[in-house]
Parts: sequence; structure tokens; C-alpha cells
Amino acid sequence: MRQRRKIKCIDSVLLIASIISIVLIGCKVNPDSLKVNNDINTTDRDVINSKINIIKKAILRKESSKILELYDASNANNLRRLSIDSLVTKVDLDSLFQDKQVLEIRTTVDNVVGIVESKFEDDDFEFNIIKLKNDGYTKLIAIKDQSNKNEWLITAVFEKNKSDWGLLFVTSKYIKADGLSAIDAYEISKAFQRKNNSIAAVYYAMLSVRLLYPCLDYFHYVKEDSVLQYAKSIISSIKSIYEFPLEIRNLNSISSIITFEPEVLNGELQVLVVLNSPTDLSDNSLLDIEVNEIHKKINTLLPGISDIGKKMHYRVVSNSDKLKYKDFVRQ
Repeated sequence: MRQRRKIKCIDSVLLIASIISIVLIGCKVNPDSLKVNNDINTTDRDVINSKINIIKKAILRKESSKILELYDASNANNLRRLSIDSLVTKVDLDSLFQDKQVLEIRTTVDNVVGIVESKFEDDDFEFNIIKLKNDGYTKLIAIKDQSNKNEWLITAVFEKNKSDWGLLFVTSKYIKADGLSAIDAYEISKAFQRKNNSIAAVYYAMLSVRLLYPCLDYFHYVKEDSVLQYAKSIISSIKSIYEFPLEIRNLNSISSIITFEPEVLNGELQVLVVLNSPTDLSDNSLLDIEVNEIHKKINTLLPGISDIGKKMHYRVVSNSDKLKYKDFVRQ
């Protein structure tokens, strides 16, 4: 009796094993797909190193365009607002992970542990590959300037999609322009609003929004929603006061002010005023004279803009060809 039970038991096990085998074959399960590899293999390391070299050269040459080349077309949305990014801006990575008064880590990043998986350096920089997700497929490249090891220069997050490492973003959210963070610009904007200076309030509101980008999916300011709601409100309100483009009379080559906005050039925060020209921009001397005229009365055209106290960058854009423009800078 025991022998028969034993045979039946063996038969049952064999039957179950046979069924499992048939199911696996029928589903065409790839054994490799069941493997989880939390390490960066040699090929992946070479790919990341090549991207790091591009970043390094861009930092040394201050060429933000080289950074943009690393973005995939599928991540085109991440490119918005990158004009405010300055490669000379220092990033405090410790604050990024620890300062809960400024930043919070949302659930889009699972189990941010900040574990350094590997570290290497050369004469200029120290590179740290930091594990962001437990799946092993999201890495943060933290780069320190060798001349000041207390500060992080730039960060870049890579995420592995199938066999390729794609770049998600190239700076942390803890970015500053002229020493101002997004929250700083937000508070300054509100102060100008209380003084009824709508132009300056809108300028700093736009700056605060730009400093929130480009990595909204990862690191978030605690006050982020407040900043965005306030900026939307103040920017909408100015439309009820001014109707852009603002017409400029008594000028031959410049007809209107299209817009104004914050920008960073060579690490310096400026006011970009975009002007419209109905001409072909050929008469540079005449444009120069007319920009001088506009600069003299800019505080009349945009009341309160002089309170911002930044260098004025005037961009005259051709009405017939938006890709053609000439720049003039006034102190």
C-alpha cells in the first residue's frame, strides 16, 4: 500500500513538472529575462564613461549645448527651461538629500538611498556613481570639483531602458542663479507684488518657475505647488495691465516689445527684453541708436523694471524671419 502511494506521489510530481514545462515552452519564457543584475557591467560602464567625458568637457568649456546633446528625443520635454541652467552653478548634493525644509523626495524615486556604488577621479573632477533605485537601473553621477571637495559641481541621472542608458537630467533641482534659489525668487516676487511693482514681480515669478526645472519628476521643492500657482496668477494678472506686444512709437526700425524674461549668460542673471523689428535688421547703427532710446525710457515702457537692477539684454527679432535677430546689451 505504501509503495503504491509512493508511486502515485512520484507520478503526481512528474505530471506537475510536465505541465509546468509545457506552459513555459508555450509561453516562450526567456531565462535571461528572469535574471536581475544590479551591477553595471563593463559595456555599461564604458557607455557611462563616454557620457561623463562629454559632461566633463562641457563643464570645462562651459558649453551647455554639449550637455543637451546627451538627451534622447523621447525626453524632449525635459529640455524646457534649460536656458536658465548655468554650468558654473554649484550644487550642494548633501542638501539635496538631507534638507527637508527645502526639498522632498517624492514617490517617483523609490527608496532613494544615496549609496555610492563606485568612485573614481582624475586631475579635475571626482566622479561618484550613486544608486538611486533598488532595481539597479537608475544611477546618479555626482561630480565634485577637485579644487573644492566640499561642493558638488553638477549631477546627471541615467536610467537604463532595455540595453541603453538614457540621460534623464543633468543638474539637480537645487540650482541657483546669482545666488537665488526658486524659493528666494518666489519670496522676492511676492515682496515686489506688495509694493505694486508688477513688472519686477512677474520677472522674479518667471525666474522662480525656471529654477524648478528641469527635473520635476525627481526632486521637488516643498513649496513647489505654491510657487507654480502664484506664478500662474501673477503672470496672468499682468496681461490685464499690459497688452503685449507693447507698441513703441517714433522709431523706424523697432516697433514693439514682444516680451521680457529672466536669463542667465555666463553665470550672470540678466533681463532679456525681446523687441520686434519690421525691417531686415541690416542697419545695425540705426538699431543701436533705437535700442539706446528704448533703454532710456524702459522704465516708462515697463514701469518698475529698473528696480530689478540687472544688466539689460535687448534682442531685436526680425518680424519676417523669427530666426534672425541682433543682440544689444546695456548696463
